[in-house]
Amino acid sequence: APAADARRFAADRRIVGLVLKSSSRPHRDACAAASVCGGLVATCSRDGVLKLSKLADGILRPQRTLAASKLRLAGCALDDAGAVAVAAGEDRHVAAYDSETGRLKCRVEAHEAAVSCLALRGPSVATGGWDAVVKLWAVADLTAPDAEPYLELVD
Repeated sequence: APAADARRFAADRRIVGLVLKSSSRPHRDACAAASVCGGLVATCSRDGVLKLSKLADGILRPQRTLAASKLRLAGCALDDAGAVAVAAGEDRHVAAYDSETGRLKCRVEAHEAAVSCLALRGPSVATGGWDAVVKLWAVADLTAPDAEPYLELVD
């Protein structure tokens, strides 16, 4: 049966036109999230590291390794332009970085408990926490140390 599975996989790959060119292991610990914008890839892991890499010719080349937290990260995302990378996790903070330089733009305490998820769409970042609260932040506001969410959803 393994040979049949291999043939079926090869046929499926031809149907959708996907061919694995290379693989990469950007983290030493489990990867928690990934985000792609153009040729830029952001990944974060349980070791608190946010990595920014360039994808070119099917090869992932690390550009920046950022110690975003001393605790586990739950999520990371790139803005639509790929200029800002945002990460959040168990330390209750949201951190925004300049993707080009790796410079920390903003780090704010986002929740009263660990941040369990993060999503970025257009001009907004959504965070959810173990405090059962969802908060919406403007990406543009995550450049100031006193950034605050523009909406909090509490049950």
